[in-house]
Amino acid sequence: MANITDRALALLLALSGGCASHAIREDVDATREIVRARADLELVDRDPERWQDDEPAVRELLAQPLTMESAVRIALLNNRDLRAELYELGIARAQLVGAGLLPNPILEAEARIPEDQAEPVQYDIGLAIDLTALVLAPLRAHAASARVEAARFRTAGAVLDLAYRVRLAFVRYQASAQTLELAQTALESFAASLEAARALYAAGNVRELDVAMEEAAYEQARIEVARAELEMLDDRERMNALLGLYGHDVTWEPAGRLPDPPRDVLDVDEALERRAIESSLELAWTRAELEAVGRELGLARTVGLVPDVEIGVHAEFDEERWEVGPEVAIGLPIFSQGQGAVLAREAELESMRERYVGIAIAVRASARAARNRALTAELLARRTRESLLPARTRVFEQTLLLYNAMQLDVFRLLEARRDQIDAARQYIDALREYWQARATLDQVLAGRLAGTIGGDGDLESAPSSRSRATRTAESPH
Repeated sequence: MANITDRALALLLALSGGCASHAIREDVDATREIVRARADLELVDRDPERWQDDEPAVRELLAQPLTMESAVRIALLNNRDLRAELYELGIARAQLVGAGLLPNPILEAEARIPEDQAEPVQYDIGLAIDLTALVLAPLRAHAASARVEAARFRTAGAVLDLAYRVRLAFVRYQASAQTLELAQTALESFAASLEAARALYAAGNVRELDVAMEEAAYEQARIEVARAELEMLDDRERMNALLGLYGHDVTWEPAGRLPDPPRDVLDVDEALERRAIESSLELAWTRAELEAVGRELGLARTVGLVPDVEIGVHAEFDEERWEVGPEVAIGLPIFSQGQGAVLAREAELESMRERYVGIAIAVRASARAARNRALTAELLARRTRESLLPARTRVFEQTLLLYNAMQLDVFRLLEARRDQIDAARQYIDALREYWQARATLDQVLAGRLAGTIGGDGDLESAPSSRSRATRTAESPH
């Protein structure tokens, strides 16, 4: 019995999941096209109930050294939050389906039994349907269809956001891995220097203070290695979470190091703002929301003026025969004409118009900020690599020569070595900032606001659409 119950439950879940999957397939395909038109990203092209079939593809990608693009691909295949976003397309789709359904007929049956048993029992049967709801169903479906379009733009934004977060996290992980490598190299250098200082001290050639300073520098280097290792591990776990990995899958290896900025100067044309405006998903979502609110406003006004009308047929059995005739019930819109719903939609419409202008301003500002950050990050990376690093290396080499000639003390040598290591660390940071700035600029041009202003700088507009996308059109009926 338990096995039968388990099988029945599994069949029910499969059927219900299949229904949900087929309901959103069209919307997932439309979302894929929106994303494809804006970025070099590809959502999985199969029915949602077969998303589990992507596991072999994920493991095949993980078997190779992980690049930024393969990491993005894995996230699009395997990130559970993105799958949840795609399934939430079914909410707007369900509201569209519900809005277009015809009202159910109402069946009434009544039996009146007289106190005098000699008198016959009277029967009343009525069948009615809400004519107003029947007439307004196409209007409700028309209004709900705009919500579906808005949900598609919102979900496309979630796809771009995930890819952007993966790119930033991958760059950050590469930078922290290189910082750890630098710290370990510095530790080896300080260890060798400490060993040499101890040998010189044993021979009576350096002071005890010199050895103590070498020991302090060595211990500080050990601390820096521990800190760098912790930061690298944190960044790796951040990547695992974004890629949806656990168990044996978290043993991936990255491919290479952060590359130097390309030699060609970053080309940012003057039409940057126009390109950002044209591709903006926030603006596209807001336009769809404006369309939806406008349709709902028209629906609310119509609903307020149209009376509630029910039509049907009524049959009554009296003693020996049935009496059949039409029946109509009309609710006169005298007091309530949907004023509240109309006012709410009017206010929301004006709010969305102002929001649209505000988002357009934010998109332009985000585009300019992304351009400025990318250009500045490129300049800093070049100057650090071409000027600061060679200068610090020359300072250390000359200081070492003077130290060996006993013209400088060990403090100056350690200071020069720290400055050289700090310059190398600055270059890693400059590379990280450059590639993150490039990712941000690409994100803005793909049509999504990114963290380009202030600290985090996330100029969020579309995330608030989830509550709007899941709201049904209100009406007095």
